[in-house]
Amino acid sequence: GSTAQRSQPGRERQHSPTRQMAAMNHGATAKQVGKAASLRDWVGTETRRELNSIVHSEDQDPDKYGKNPYKGKNGTYDPEAQKIIDKAKLEDKRHGKEKKEKK
Repeated sequence: GSTAQRSQPGRERQHSPTRQMAAMNHGATAKQVGKAASLRDWVGTETRRELNSIVHSEDQDPDKYGKNPYKGKNGTYDPEAQKIIDKAKLEDKRHGKEKKEKK
């Protein structure tokens, strides 16, 4: 087989679902965006900025407030965004007051 075809960027991505999870195009699921939105008022400045980026990642113009590293996933799960959301949960100033809700 020819190796030229292998090195084409994004080609093997379609075939392997595990590769897809690890792919680094950004954006987030509606659920992640919602979680980020609900947490952003309760965390420190840095984390808030990250959460805002996640919230705006699916906007028409995600870079409106500066370069958005979370854009372009088109509503697919974003492990990077999830790291921030998990961090924000630990930082949440309402700690323990929030019921574990299933959305």
